[in-house]
Amino acid sequence: MSLLLRLAPLLVAFAAGSVLAQEPVAPRLDDPQASAYQTILFAAKDAGVEGDVGVAFYRGERDYRLLLTTEGDPVGSPWGSVTKQVIATMVMQQVERGRITLDAPVIAYLPLPPQGDMAAPTIRELLQHRSGLRNPEGPAGNDTSFYRSGLSRPAAAQWCLTERQAPPAEGWSYNNCDYIVLGAVLEAVTGEDMDRLLADYIFLPSQMKDTRLVSPLDRADPSHPEGLAGYGTSAALVGPTEDMLRFSLALQSGRLLGEEALEDMWAGDPQLGFMALGQWSYAAPLKGCDAPQRIIERRGAIGDQQALHLILPDEGRSLVLLGPAPNVEFGAIWTGEGLAYDLLSVLACEEME
Repeated sequence: MSLLLRLAPLLVAFAAGSVLAQEPVAPRLDDPQASAYQTILFAAKDAGVEGDVGVAFYRGERDYRLLLTTEGDPVGSPWGSVTKQVIATMVMQQVERGRITLDAPVIAYLPLPPQGDMAAPTIRELLQHRSGLRNPEGPAGNDTSFYRSGLSRPAAAQWCLTERQAPPAEGWSYNNCDYIVLGAVLEAVTGEDMDRLLADYIFLPSQMKDTRLVSPLDRADPSHPEGLAGYGTSAALVGPTEDMLRFSLALQSGRLLGEEALEDMWAGDPQLGFMALGQWSYAAPLKGCDAPQRIIERRGAIGDQQALHLILPDEGRSLVLLGPAPNVEFGAIWTGEGLAYDLLSVLACEEME
């Protein structure tokens, strides 16, 4: 079955001029304007895409946007841990303002329960999952009761700060508490609550329209994974595909961070598997490109939903995927195959007239 049939009904939106200056228009699939982009559609013809999948592309030097979604790209699609990339951006904004120092201990910004003579983790260690904080998912990494406990965001941060362990001797250990605590740090240094911070520092300058952080005070939404609000600033953003693309373009255009702070955030550490701050930064070969391409990657998965945000910073291009995990396998770029690899290869390496 063709990709078009699997994705039908499909919306193809094209915007000439500034991607943020006007609403997308939706040409028919037999319109010449739409047929110009069949290459990128058929790059995924063997990927088995089905269900409510949102795919957004941007190629900066050509100043156009291609947005493909099925009719089911809901406003409340979970971003999962792409939330961490947003929080890392907000931390770097406060670094630029002199309110946060990356290598300062957390205790410089938040009261920290005593833990013997163990040193407090630094902001950088939180950003790179090297803090030793208490893990809400337990030793096996499969306990979700913390997220369903109904704790307020401040109470959740305090829970995370108790009973911490020594940081890992090497490498890193994934822990949502790191970013729950970073959210509390941001509130402490600014004196503003997280919803206001997101609106002022991310949503407004990015011209995002429908994204929000799910609150523990919200009524339960059956379309959200159980306990979504409990993930807080580690994974509780929800919004449409287009808003993630808007965030991506705002990052690249300098509307969220200056060049120096952005490069600091995007500096991948080979000793940590090329983890940067809140995302991964690495070079990888793509099909059709003469040389490996620099890639900024942030994935998210929560419940049966997954998200993928990819940036080609040297080309000014972006790829966003949102969709149900059981139906669509995004694949890993480094394997040299799969949906994300195919689409990113077309985006980076093929000209589309």
